[in-house]
Amino acid sequence: MNDLSIGELAEKVGLRASALRYYERLGLLPTPGRINGRRRYSRVIVPVIKGILFARRVGFSLAEIHQLYQGYDQGFPSIDHWAEAAREKLLQIDKSIEQAIRTKQVLERSLECDCKQSGECIVQDSSWWLDKETH
Repeated sequence: MNDLSIGELAEKVGLRASALRYYERLGLLPTPGRINGRRRYSRVIVPVIKGILFARRVGFSLAEIHQLYQGYDQGFPSIDHWAEAAREKLLQIDKSIEQAIRTKQVLERSLECDCKQSGECIVQDSSWWLDKETH
């Protein structure tokens, strides 16, 4: 038999069995076959799970991964679908980096402040720097 138990699969991909069950409930993984009531996974699911783990490591949420993988019989999104999602994620990351830089600058400025009380400091009214697009 070439199938894997949930424990064997979990060990192979570096996850807990509970994470695999959770991914199934979310629809990220297909419902596996069962033998004597126990889950049995085809080995072809291993690269699919590794793809999901890669997407998690580079910042995709489980909901985004679900959208990305939805509708693909082979278990992988098309390269065009992946490229589109990766470009969108890069834009999100760039915005987060800009936000972090602005936050860092305000915190550094707050440390240079000569105010006697924090309530009188203009840095405390920093709503203008949080979201450049709305202010």
